[in-house]
Amino acid sequence: MKDDEHPKEDFNNTKLIILSGPSGSGKSCATRRLRDKHGIVPLMFYTTRGRREDDKGLYRYISLDEYEKLFNDEKFVFAFGSHENRYGILYDEFNENVFKGNDMSLATSYNNYLNRFDDKINDIVDTYLILLTFHNIEKSVRDRILFRNPNISYSDLDMKIRYAIYENQKYYDLIKPYADKIIYTDETTKDETASIIYDSIYNNNHGPVLKKRK
Repeated sequence: MKDDEHPKEDFNNTKLIILSGPSGSGKSCATRRLRDKHGIVPLMFYTTRGRREDDKGLYRYISLDEYEKLFNDEKFVFAFGSHENRYGILYDEFNENVFKGNDMSLATSYNNYLNRFDDKINDIVDTYLILLTFHNIEKSVRDRILFRNPNISYSDLDMKIRYAIYENQKYYDLIKPYADKIIYTDETTKDETASIIYDSIYNNNHGPVLKKRK
């Protein structure tokens, strides 16, 4: 057992920690830290997009034909994307973790949580929605993207910043009522973010639990 890993026998149900926020808000980093420090299993995305330098073991890369076959055979518990960039999480891997009692994490955008997350998952596992966001979205997204990819083109950087602002304006007020915790990651270190997430769930340090989607 890793340091500080939670004992499974202390909890009645498998947990799914959903980390949602704009690009650069620290979702993937928090997922890795929850895995490495607490043994929380990240749900792996099968994706048709190309490999990125900062993926670090959170994706499996398949062809578009392979993806479409899995999608058409209804093998995904959660799927989204279009054209050449598609993503999906396999039922089999999700169910295997539930069977083993492994608590899991899932990183996704506001849009995909609101419009594509299947609420029936709430009947299988206890879900917790953690929002990772910024006070200054434009500056924070720019800084984090440039740190992650200093060679990104100006047009790509501008597009990502514009989309992060657009997504926040369109979806933040809609998703906020379902959040169990909201963390401003421009105020916390990476380790602090992961600790706050863990404490909010396993040490009941999240305040009142807000309503879940119907």
